[in-house]
Amino acid sequence: MEAEIEKSLIQATSLMDQIRHRSFLENENGFDALAKALKYPETLSYVDFLERYERQDIANRVVSSPVDATWATDPKVGESVREDTPFEKGWNKIVGETSLFSVFSKVDLLGRLGHYAVLFLGASDGTDLSKEIKSGSSLKYINALPEPNVKIVGWEDSIISERFGAPKYYDIQIETNGGESVMNRTVHWSRIIHIAQDTVSNKYYGIPSLLPIYNRLLGLEKLASGSPEMYWRGARPGYVASSGGNVLATDKQIDDFKVAISDFVNNLNRYLYAEDLKVHSLAPQVVTPREHVDVQLQLISAAMRIPLRILIGSERGELSSDQDERAWLNYIESRRDKIGKKLIISPFIDRLLKYNMLEPPKNEYFIRWEPLVVLSDKDRAEVARLYSDAIKKYDDSITARDIIPPDVFKKYILSLDEEAIALSDNILEESLKEEDLS
Repeated sequence: MEAEIEKSLIQATSLMDQIRHRSFLENENGFDALAKALKYPETLSYVDFLERYERQDIANRVVSSPVDATWATDPKVGESVREDTPFEKGWNKIVGETSLFSVFSKVDLLGRLGHYAVLFLGASDGTDLSKEIKSGSSLKYINALPEPNVKIVGWEDSIISERFGAPKYYDIQIETNGGESVMNRTVHWSRIIHIAQDTVSNKYYGIPSLLPIYNRLLGLEKLASGSPEMYWRGARPGYVASSGGNVLATDKQIDDFKVAISDFVNNLNRYLYAEDLKVHSLAPQVVTPREHVDVQLQLISAAMRIPLRILIGSERGELSSDQDERAWLNYIESRRDKIGKKLIISPFIDRLLKYNMLEPPKNEYFIRWEPLVVLSDKDRAEVARLYSDAIKKYDDSITARDIIPPDVFKKYILSLDEEAIALSDNILEESLKEEDLS
């Protein structure tokens, strides 16, 4: 009976807590009221994110670290053949003339600051930017523009168009004369590569990287800024002067004593004359903000998928840091594929090919970075042993080639890329020629 009563009391208490919480949400506008009480801003704009990026250390690192790691090395773009082709020569010419990968890095960063960023392609087909690019034009320049400088002013509304629902026209602002003047133009979509990261329901508007953690950044700023002020006020003790009630001081004596106390506290005077007064120091009160700062950093780390030790750059030599480093490199490799390749480089190349601004490849082109996660010597030796065993068993089998052709075995069993397969075939072919000659 007592157990049932206790259970009923617990359920009743839980129900009352739910009612109070629901009342808070409904009657006080819930999280809006909480945000108001904590003085969080109701709305945020690109300017807010840019100011955080420029002036707050952790905000800058959150935005720039993934971008810097993604574009730390240039990817290789080419065809699935060994010799230089017109496509590769044309691509390398564009890369050299436009500092292309620096522009890609910049648009990536701008895209993280806002809902989107764009690449503006400067073609050689005239000055009417509102018209579609003329086929066969050459690329003269390429600019990365942030969200405030680019406004979508027209959408493709034809339901039979493959671009239905996509931006059709943009109004762009380009700073000239070192930022002293601005050029405004309406631009056709063919001259724009639209890049939006972390999209949800609309693939043209992403979530700014600082938006989910903005409140945490404010909390961190309060802690970091309040800590030195608290130390300044609390590290040095306060003082109490008492006469025991037996001394009647004149106004002049009181003023003189205030000056003496001020000189003692604020200047270098280390003596104090106080006739008939006893001066007592109050115990200093200084509290470390470390635990509170750590909570904010852990939340930011989790939200941004940046390991804490990578975010703050500490303890890289320990085993746990090695694990964090591997997780971080895996994230960057994924980001290179999803952002660098699929959102930026491939759309750019495809646009140039669409308007014959780049010699088309004879084969499918590839975009490849050197791997970041590299096997240890021990792991490589073990992989080589397993591959050798697999090759030997395949070669010894009489029916293996009838079931799995050699090219399929190389590509899908041994996981060799096209370049490695071509190199292997060429070496084997040359070896057979030498044997025939001998």
